[in-house]
Amino acid sequence: MGFSLEATLIVPIILGSWAGLLALAAPGYQQEAQAAGQAVGALRYALENRHLYQTIDLAGGETALTALQVSPQVVVEWASLVQDDLSLVGRALGGGLQEVDQQAGRAGP
Repeated sequence: MGFSLEATLIVPIILGSWAGLLALAAPGYQQEAQAAGQAVGALRYALENRHLYQTIDLAGGETALTALQVSPQVVVEWASLVQDDLSLVGRALGGGLQEVDQQAGRAGP
């Protein structure tokens, strides 16, 4: 089983390039895992956010911006709560607020 001069030169070059690529792969995987963890943390924070709104200060070089972050689910919950409370008050007052019930899609008393 004889090797030619080309094979004697090419095999170490190929093995060395594979070793170099594998050495670069580990830090890349670590960076991707860290980025994925940050994305999951941001998503978890967004889902657990119980504030109606929140301001975030963004600094980008010379300019500074203030961003407003709103939680749509909390807004829907508050709107539903207000509609339910108004319908209960309307029923307690003898049907004086039937318009609120009709807007909410409910039949009045």
